[in-house]
Amino acid sequence: MAERRVSRRYLPIAGAVALLGLLWWSGLYDADNVLAFVPARLLMCLGLIALLPMLSALRLDFAPVNAIGRDSLFFYLWHPLVMGVLVMTDVGPAATLALSLLLLALACRLTARGTLLPLLFGSLPQGSGTVPPLAKAPLPA
Repeated sequence: MAERRVSRRYLPIAGAVALLGLLWWSGLYDADNVLAFVPARLLMCLGLIALLPMLSALRLDFAPVNAIGRDSLFFYLWHPLVMGVLVMTDVGPAATLALSLLLLALACRLTARGTLLPLLFGSLPQGSGTVPPLAKAPLPA
């Protein structure tokens, strides 16, 4: 869908549908009718999906966000272990989140500098490993 070109005349309609769904969904916070959440979320999601082609065409260059994108796999793979250890210390949910983000960011930066630690921790980018050249060409059998 992001590769298709969308007419700009539909963008205000898609934004209005997404906003309507968001307002409806947020108004149902204390509602007893669980089934009312489905159409509200559907409206919100369909409106946002219709905006995807426009959003994918935006090319924003913001270094901190780009760094998060590069390191997101490291955070994704290691957060269960770090958060699990912090949960066992009973520091509370807010402190667990804050400490896990801080520890993961620190570990990500420390492991990105060398070559051994990134290999051990799984944060070595694809294709960055050096392969030693062959000393001699293999002999035919």
